[in-house]
Amino acid sequence: MGYAGAMADKEPTPSGLLELGGGLAGGALKSFFGTLARMVALGFVAGGCTAWYLGGGPVWATLVGAASALCVFSGGGVFLGGQRAAGTALLGAVRRAALGSRAVGLVFDTLDGTWGEAVAGRVPLDRAEDHLRATVSRLVSASEAGGGLRGRLRRAIERKLLGSVESLTLSAFRDEDRGGVDLKKVRDAVAARADEALADRIEGALLRVTVLVVLGAGLLQGVVVYLLTRAVTPA
Repeated sequence: MGYAGAMADKEPTPSGLLELGGGLAGGALKSFFGTLARMVALGFVAGGCTAWYLGGGPVWATLVGAASALCVFSGGGVFLGGQRAAGTALLGAVRRAALGSRAVGLVFDTLDGTWGEAVAGRVPLDRAEDHLRATVSRLVSASEAGGGLRGRLRRAIERKLLGSVESLTLSAFRDEDRGGVDLKKVRDAVAARADEALADRIEGALLRVTVLVVLGAGLLQGVVVYLLTRAVTPA
C-alpha cells in the first residue's frame, strides 16, 4: 500500500495524549494572569517614567505618553501570558506524565503505518524526513476541537508538543543517517531523552520569549517618547 493510502486508512489523533486536568489548566491560567499582572505593573512604571520625562511639556503629551506605556505593556502582557500559559501547562505535563515519550510513541506508531515492510530496515533520510513532517502535520490537524479557553489551550499545547517532537526526531534522523535511517533505533533514542530534552527546550523558549517581549515593549515605548518629544519641541 502506498504512502497516501496508508495515511488515509489510519486516522491518527492526539486525543487522550493530553488531558488538561484541573492542576494543569489551573497552573496555565495562573501563569497567564500572573504574567499579565506583572506586565501591567511594568506599564504603570513605564507610564510614570514617561510622565516624569515629559512633565515639562504640554499636558496632552504627558497623558498620551503615559497611556501609551500602559497600552503597550498590557498588550505585550496578553501575548506573553498566552505563550507562558501554554508553555507552563506543557512543561507540567512533560514532567508529571512523561508526555514527551508518550508523544514520541504516538508519532512513531503513526509513522510506522506509512512504511509497510520498509520500516524493518533503513530508509532514506529524505523520505524519512518527508514522512515525519506529513505525520506530524496530520496529527496536528486531527487534534480534537473544543470550545472555550481550555479547548484552545489544549490545541495550542498539542501543536507545541508535536512540533517539538518533530524537531527532536529530525535532528536524530540526521545524526543517525548512515546511508539511511533506522527508525526503530531513532525511536528508542528519542523516547529515552524526550522528556528531559523537551523540558529544557520549553524553559529556554519561555525565557527567550519573555526577554523579547519585555525588551520589545520597552523599545516601542521609547519610540513613542521620542516621537512625542519631537512633536512638542519647537522647530
